[in-house]
Amino acid sequence: PLPPEAAARESLLPPWRIRMLRAAVRQLESPHPGVRREAVGAWANLRGAGCAAELARLADIDQPVIAAAALAAIARIHPDPVPLLMGPATGAAVHPAAAPRDQARRSPLVRMAALEGLASVLQDRPDALPAGLPRDRLRRAVEDAFCAAALDDDFPVAATGARLLADFPDSAAVACLDRAWRMASGEGTAEIRRGVIAALAGLSADTLTAPARGVAAEILQRGFDSPDLRIRLEARAAAVSNGLLPDALIPAQESLRLTLPAVRRDPRQPPVALPFDAPRVRCLTDKGEFVIALDGHLAPNTCAAFLDLVAKGFYDGLTFHRVVPDFVVQGGDPRGDGWGGPGYTIRSEWSPAPYTRGTVGIAHDGKDTGGSQFFITLSEQPHLVGRYTVFGRVVKGMDVVDRLEIGDRFRLETIP
Repeated sequence: PLPPEAAARESLLPPWRIRMLRAAVRQLESPHPGVRREAVGAWANLRGAGCAAELARLADIDQPVIAAAALAAIARIHPDPVPLLMGPATGAAVHPAAAPRDQARRSPLVRMAALEGLASVLQDRPDALPAGLPRDRLRRAVEDAFCAAALDDDFPVAATGARLLADFPDSAAVACLDRAWRMASGEGTAEIRRGVIAALAGLSADTLTAPARGVAAEILQRGFDSPDLRIRLEARAAAVSNGLLPDALIPAQESLRLTLPAVRRDPRQPPVALPFDAPRVRCLTDKGEFVIALDGHLAPNTCAAFLDLVAKGFYDGLTFHRVVPDFVVQGGDPRGDGWGGPGYTIRSEWSPAPYTRGTVGIAHDGKDTGGSQFFITLSEQPHLVGRYTVFGRVVKGMDVVDRLEIGDRFRLETIP
């Protein structure tokens, strides 16, 4: 961390830091979104509060991935972060004449970054809170922002807002969590309810009024009856940790597993597949094309579901939303932010197949929660073996995969 004097005057920075700082500044103008995003964070870490004004400008541009990175940096180093975070956290439009910037400000990616930033400032940077505003009034304003987010129509925002209410052990927060649980519907139901459970896990029975304890306990018991095993187990862990339920009312893990309702196969999925000789799939991208050899004997149902989406044109025009150097390239999300899918989940087909360079796997958030998102490993990743379904390998065009960046569009077609 830099003292304020050094942050304000570059001449006080050590030579090694200046060299790194200038390299980061140059990359702020990079045409590559992933590089520019990383440069924002590196620049803020190296320069400290000396780049506060420029971060505020970057947080208001019409590129959500850059604006979100700037907001995360603002939460870490800006001397007055709360006003800059509060607007995006609430999705407020502050530039009536600038629709693109307003649209970016309301982007789920930007809103989630702002919400996370507010939480981190409250927890880790009390010295950066507005001096002229009473602390209890500020906490109420932030709690209101989190509650509004927990009831948002966009489920990743709602899940984030609900989870962050863990820092507000009061009746208003519990009432909001109860409402978020009841309102959750559609594709994001499980994620919102997991956010609610995560918030309850952070609360303590000792800090709640008796009515609030009753509401929180009822939510946890609803969690035990969820058809989603993740919610069942997370609700149990929360109940064990927060003291909201007596031991006699907390089911054993084995009981929660054995009493799961039967899985209902979504009618949009293709029929269950036996092992078969799957065709190859060509991926045409902004950077060129590559070919995936599917393994219909190793993961027949995954290959069948993937080919069904390809035939329907589901992937046409989608992007690679995640690129981690020397790790993976990931795409197949219709939302473009890592939270979307085809509207249903598919069963995992885990195997001991190795994750070498060019292996294609299904992304998921727990067993049997995969969908349309797939990833390609850029190097050997032994820690993924047996934890993610392998269903193919890139057999041609890995040089193209190496050049892929965040935001590159693609389409898939089978090769006759």
